Amino acid sequence: RRRKGGVDNPVAGAGHHIVAHQRIEGSGPMIRSEFQMPADAVGHVADLMLREGCAAGDPWLVDVPIPPREVAICTQGSHDICCGSDGTRLVSQFLTARPELTVRKVSHTGGHRYAPTGLTFPDGRMWGFVTVEEMGWILDRYGSPATVAHRCRGWTGTDGVGQVAERAVFTMLDDWAVDDIARSVETEPKATGGSQRSTSQVVGSGWRSSEVERCLPSLAGPTVGSRRSRGPSTAWSAFPRSDRCGGCSAGADEDAGRGKAADTDGVAVD
Repeated sequence: RRRKGGVDNPVAGAGHHIVAHQRIEGSGPMIRSEFQMPADAVGHVADLMLREGCAAGDPWLVDVPIPPREVAICTQGSHDICCGSDGTRLVSQFLTARPELTVRKVSHTGGHRYAPTGLTFPDGRMWGFVTVEEMGWILDRYGSPATVAHRCRGWTGTDGVGQVAERAVFTMLDDWAVDDIARSVETEPKATGGSQRSTSQVVGSGWRSSEVERCLPSLAGPTVGSRRSRGPSTAWSAFPRSDRCGGCSAGADEDAGRGKAADTDGVAVD
């Protein structure tokens, strides 16, 4: 985008920059904007944009080339040593192996127990336990998405059980084009006995829906030695409810993608 009002943009590259990724409700890829200002104005502009939206930063908007895909990796060691060490190591590996990719070191993004964690743009997916090879596949859209879907912590277009349902659809369709389609997630909660079940419809070009079940953990786990262990972790299961798929070229049978969102080598949704 260009600055409004016919005023020339400042020279790209000078000063400090703010990069903002904005999602319009029900959309697919996020919209990227970059802003430039003197160092002493960064705090003011960032606060203004957080309170009033990205449009408040238009006086500082610059017209720059937009990378097709980029990743923000948490390297904040002051919050968690794993992000500080594993995240920093992943960034270093990226700079060596794939210097052409846009990689940014950022502060805490949540889920530090899944370090190294990353947030990719413009798809807006959160990832955990990723290797430099896997993140390269994600950014390149190489191979089968289902092979890395277990590293996905969720899509920023929804939250909670909606993220589990959307990831199940992403896995079942096994098509990178999923992230190019405008979509939304509608969730209807239901309670049955010892579990909480939600029917989540991933709306977008005739997509199938997924039913997501949350098994409630016990309040206190069994005693181990002289200590009481923690109760079982929350388990989420996603089950396909329909075979129809009109939005992507890939399809799947009824058992495709069936399984838990929090497995031994995967990543649970926060």
